[in-house]
Amino acid sequence: ARMALSLGPAESPVGVPARCARWDPNLPDAVGVSHEDGTFTYFLSGGRSVRLQLFTLRHSTPAASGERPGLVTPAAVHAPWSLWSFIRGCPGRLLLCLRHSPHVFTTQISLQQLPTIGAGQQAQFPHVIASSSVQEVAELEGDSALTALTVSSCGCFGATGSLDGTVCFWQIEVGSGPVPSPSHLRPCVHEAAHTAPVTAIAMLTGQVHDAGIQTALCASGAADQSVLIFDLHARTRLVSLLTPAAAPISALHLSLIPPYWPAAPADEPGEPTGLVLLG
Repeated sequence: ARMALSLGPAESPVGVPARCARWDPNLPDAVGVSHEDGTFTYFLSGGRSVRLQLFTLRHSTPAASGERPGLVTPAAVHAPWSLWSFIRGCPGRLLLCLRHSPHVFTTQISLQQLPTIGAGQQAQFPHVIASSSVQEVAELEGDSALTALTVSSCGCFGATGSLDGTVCFWQIEVGSGPVPSPSHLRPCVHEAAHTAPVTAIAMLTGQVHDAGIQTALCASGAADQSVLIFDLHARTRLVSLLTPAAAPISALHLSLIPPYWPAAPADEPGEPTGLVLLG
């Protein structure tokens, strides 16, 4: 069954460890931080910040003391965000996955309603921030927990890796309006592409105008030291590599080398080259 979720204001307890911090590519000086208690803090310049949390809708029963039958109340989701990413070109929009979950969700932070506070002041977020809709990326159905997630630098593609070695990527088309309504088009699923859990995933989308080159690649690395390269447009596997390292791949990065650069291979003149960096 699908969960009905919303993103709303959360309490700000002291001393909760942070899991991950990332710059928002859409706004200068904006940073998002996920915490171990399932909350998420979004910081903007000018002293603005808000603590948010996912909520699921709970329907009361006749046995619930003091509540009318059928009354819907929000219940906080305390599972931490194990994977999440901003979407370039869409200020305040996120893709996220909860720990041990096979589901990807997308939501929107209402930037216009973030309060401005001074030193030593506390903002009453429940009176300022409205809850935002949270939508599941329904096309990406699967049973295996997600272990890697990324969004391309252009904001046009999303990709995930799973515990069972599956790699999935899809095109993101973002709709307009205050509620996030991206249509994730034609997901491409390579089931059990790796024989071990996917531990890193990266994408390369770009073009070299003067050479007429357009590139859209996805690279996935796994615990068995394997690396796979996929063509996002053709939706096919291009290359399979096996690294000599004895440890799982924990980081991946792709770069495009134009054919006229000094670093370009001499054996294929006029052809672009993809550089794979891993650790």
